[in-house]
Amino acid sequence: MRKFLFTLSILSLYGLAYNLIHRFLIIYLRDVVKLDVVFIGTIFTLGAFIGMGISILSGFLADVIGRKYALMLFMSVLPITLLTLLLSPFSISLIVFSIILLYVSTYGTRAPARVLVSEIASLEKVGRRVGTYFSAVAVVSALGPIVGGYVIKTYNYEVLFSLSLLFAMVALSGALFLEETYARYPHRTNSRRGIGVFVRSLWKNIVKCFSNPYLRLYYLLFSLYLLAYEITIPYIPLYLKSIFQLNEFEIGSIFTLISFIVIPSYLLGGLLSDRLGSARAMVLVLTINALITPLLPFMNKLLFILLLAISNFIFSSHEAPETSFVVKVTTPEIRATATATASFIQSIITSPGPLIGGLIWSSLSPKANFWITSFIALASILMFGLPLLKSGNQ
Repeated sequence: MRKFLFTLSILSLYGLAYNLIHRFLIIYLRDVVKLDVVFIGTIFTLGAFIGMGISILSGFLADVIGRKYALMLFMSVLPITLLTLLLSPFSISLIVFSIILLYVSTYGTRAPARVLVSEIASLEKVGRRVGTYFSAVAVVSALGPIVGGYVIKTYNYEVLFSLSLLFAMVALSGALFLEETYARYPHRTNSRRGIGVFVRSLWKNIVKCFSNPYLRLYYLLFSLYLLAYEITIPYIPLYLKSIFQLNEFEIGSIFTLISFIVIPSYLLGGLLSDRLGSARAMVLVLTINALITPLLPFMNKLLFILLLAISNFIFSSHEAPETSFVVKVTTPEIRATATATASFIQSIITSPGPLIGGLIWSSLSPKANFWITSFIALASILMFGLPLLKSGNQ
């Protein structure tokens, strides 16, 4: 238990360092650095695309050099990002470089962190441990913007970046004392292996992931399901403003409240995973959420907010069963690659979602987004979720 709590504290501190700044970077770049909004969007889009490739790379490295060393490698990128922002705030090229590094750190730590946490626990308890991890992530995600906003209001962005840098360095220093759970080779890999061997090994791991029938169904299920919700989720703030005439502060307060409400859902998901089985728990919560979604347009303001909170609570409870499922259907040598491959595929398939949602909003009606999302989500469960249950891996 102490080993798990120490790991959790290191990852939470790193998450706090990130969450202090990431919601304010667009404002900083526009109001302080004086960049054009379109240019800012281009930078973030570029960073997201680079991050997709980094997610695959980080997963493979975690399977080769170890979870701990892959995690530390990408954790070390965040301090470089913050130092760049502090030392060269008005250099456009360095600003672009720092934002890309931020995405590298974010995408790069995801797979090693999840797999490291899941492997600390026995398979019987992995759901609850992973659920606890996601709950901690949710807490720092909710607290980060509040603390960051206070620091900016009271002091300035330089103080914010400095505080984030302090937390990032403490987390990185603490990561030195994390215990390794798996490494195919010693962490000092042979540099003479060459890039060709490295690429072939990476490709071999990816092929192993796709040759696993359980992973194939999982990839298809979640990619189509998340595509469905990318049609609606980006437009919920706009729906609240245009349909219910709420202002930005009211909308922001709603989402902050929901962020705190959903925290116990990660623990619930872990408990369901350990009791029902990870596949059953995944399909159950995804189905309930998809059935709730088409009801939202029929609600008045209060009931819409209430049902939205319930929907977020149920959907968030899929995180622990999802991670537990990947752990149970993979061997250690491809586990992190399998996790990273899922993120990569989901990022590609869900990318058209906001565009599709905008077309539906403009050509049909705002309410149609919810109904089409529900239809696609339920179709993904029928096509891939039910076969996953019938496969016997539950």
